Amino acid sequence: MSDQRESTPEIGRALTAWLVDIAPDREPTDLLDRVLERTSSTRRRPSWWGPSRALGAWSLPPLVGGRAVALAGLVLLLAIAALFAIGVGSRPQLPLPLGRPGLIVVGRDGVLELLDSSGKSVRQVATGEMSGGAFWSRDGSLLAHADGSPTNPFLVISGADLVEHVRIRLPIGAVPAFSWSPDARRIAFATETDTSSQTFVVDVAPGAVPVPIGEIGLHGLRPAWSPDGEWIALRGGVEIDQQALYVVRPDGSGLRRVSQAARAVQPWCGFQWTPDGRSIVFETALNGVWIVDADGGHERVILGGSEQAFCPALSHDGKRVAMVVQGPTGLHLTLMALDGSARVQPPAPLAGNGVNLWSPDDRLVAMNGRDLTGGRQPRAFIDPSGIAPARTFYVNGDAELIDWQRLSP
Repeated sequence: MSDQRESTPEIGRALTAWLVDIAPDREPTDLLDRVLERTSSTRRRPSWWGPSRALGAWSLPPLVGGRAVALAGLVLLLAIAALFAIGVGSRPQLPLPLGRPGLIVVGRDGVLELLDSSGKSVRQVATGEMSGGAFWSRDGSLLAHADGSPTNPFLVISGADLVEHVRIRLPIGAVPAFSWSPDARRIAFATETDTSSQTFVVDVAPGAVPVPIGEIGLHGLRPAWSPDGEWIALRGGVEIDQQALYVVRPDGSGLRRVSQAARAVQPWCGFQWTPDGRSIVFETALNGVWIVDADGGHERVILGGSEQAFCPALSHDGKRVAMVVQGPTGLHLTLMALDGSARVQPPAPLAGNGVNLWSPDDRLVAMNGRDLTGGRQPRAFIDPSGIAPARTFYVNGDAELIDWQRLSP
């Protein structure tokens, strides 16, 4: 026991030096607001907390014997765990913090528009003859969108102010559906013409030239970068029995087919990677919404068979999927767990053809609604639990919701 007590100061000094070394130079200016924002209730202090006093004069009560050793050991274990997490974190594996509600990007012919979290327009920019494609980088700091025309297309990188940073010429037939690498240094996209399709990767830099990846006969469409940056998922194949989900490395190597039972994989609403990068959620034209492991194993249907399901959108925590389901009265938004349980059809307008978007904190789903009478097409914020009523709003020119920005806390 005496040896343990003598080692405790050394442990404390080492831990203190490490904490000082990694501590920021100054506290964030909005630290208090952030703490108060996340504090919903006040709990009683535990008995070991000690008397109330000014924060600057507060210190731990003296501990002796086994208590001091136990506390030092616990702190050391936490420090080791933190160091391990830092080492593992060199490759992004998990989703970013959900953060504050960002801006929703919507598109219509020739115009790109940004909405706040209430659906109010805040700014817009012209996009020539291109429409429908604008996607936030993983950390929400940059926006990639198309400009120009189908025969003279460009990729434009901007910030949330829509001020252009980089402009890159794209091949003829570029499809305005862009997928960012996790480090925001590259973008994957595809081209489609009457005779072929091809997947490309391009650096986010002035003068960068897109590089084709994958086999030319694959006809790859709608690439989606994995959370760890190691793989890109895409739809390949032309004939119905060949339209399958594939993965390929960003340099074009390692191409493999991962879907087998799912028939006629559809690319138009994109492919959704689970946050751990192990599985991919996708839709088909013939038998609903599916999920499959990235190595091709454990392929299973989430919703299909007698029900037609489309456009899956995976929540940021990877636990639920929102999709459009054909019902007796039209298309309806439906949510469920990845194993098909906990199904909810929240009160909402009829669903349209566009994608559904989860809010950064997974508390809302923004959907493209549909009006069958020929009136304005509704857009709506939906409570995923199905308890609160939908909040309907409208956007200029019936623009479709495309992507929702995520911001760090």
